[in-house]
Amino acid sequence: MKKVSDFATDLTDGWPRPEEIEHYFLGRPEKRWFFHTGNDGARFTVEGVEGTDRLERGYGGRKDITLWMTAHPKLGVTLTWRKWDGVKQHVYDSKGDLSRLRERVKDMHGMELPVGLFISYEKAWQAVKEFLNNEGTLPKSIEWMSSDELPSDIFPDPSPFGSSKNSA
Repeated sequence: MKKVSDFATDLTDGWPRPEEIEHYFLGRPEKRWFFHTGNDGARFTVEGVEGTDRLERGYGGRKDITLWMTAHPKLGVTLTWRKWDGVKQHVYDSKGDLSRLRERVKDMHGMELPVGLFISYEKAWQAVKEFLNNEGTLPKSIEWMSSDELPSDIFPDPSPFGSSKNSA
């Protein structure tokens, strides 16, 4: 398995130890995340899970998992967990206040995101820590909803996270 981290504008092989990034989630509100860098998104990827590390990417059968994160200073963090199994993408989004699902907020790059998928920094931290400690498995510490359950127009076309409805 190969792990890749794109967090706090550092693209590196491997993942940080949870205690190295905890302050981005649990620090004082004005110190959370790394907005000062001009970036509000991050990801952790593990390539070749479930013994598929020797297989080719894409349709070669290799299974890859990515946890995408986008933070907002007041709303918290939205998480998207995506597993590509060589045939289909399995995509789950953090489940926040679904009564606000149709409300939008722009990220730092102008992408509109549904407010109803944001969860608190504290909840997001539990899920991120669980992801890092369990080789990328879907965290059980928060509620998720399958992208198939989301209204088809919830993300601008194309989806920033490769919705299973719109991409292969």
